[in-house]
Amino acid sequence: MDVAKKVSDGISTLTPAQMVSAKETYKELLTAYANKNFIISFRKGENIFSHFSVQFAYKFMTKCGLPISNENFALSNNALNYANIEMGFSRFTDTVKKLVKADKIKSTEQLKAMKKSFGVYLTVTTNEEMKEAVTNSTVKETIWQKQN
Repeated sequence: MDVAKKVSDGISTLTPAQMVSAKETYKELLTAYANKNFIISFRKGENIFSHFSVQFAYKFMTKCGLPISNENFALSNNALNYANIEMGFSRFTDTVKKLVKADKIKSTEQLKAMKKSFGVYLTVTTNEEMKEAVTNSTVKETIWQKQN
């Protein structure tokens, strides 16, 4: 399946309320992540967007009153794709500048690196795909450790 169609199909599963929550969550986290005083500790192989996406998933599920499950992690991926399309990609720098005070914003170089990292789609967008990802990759340790 074509990635654009897959992402579009995933986004179409979101309710209007979930779309609002997705944008609110994206803004809240981006405000923190784009602040020069925000410190992130990465695990091996993790980049800023992969870190952001995990935090987004938990915050989105909490905001929407959803239990932690493969299905809701997949839904969170769809929500993040939606918010990133609406406020990221070509709008990323403008969005950051609207959210973060000029004296608190990361350097131009750091923002460029963030924008590049955020320039992707999450493609694990269904319950079945999430189950497979958890079973067949290191995602398993990340997801299951946080649940226990």
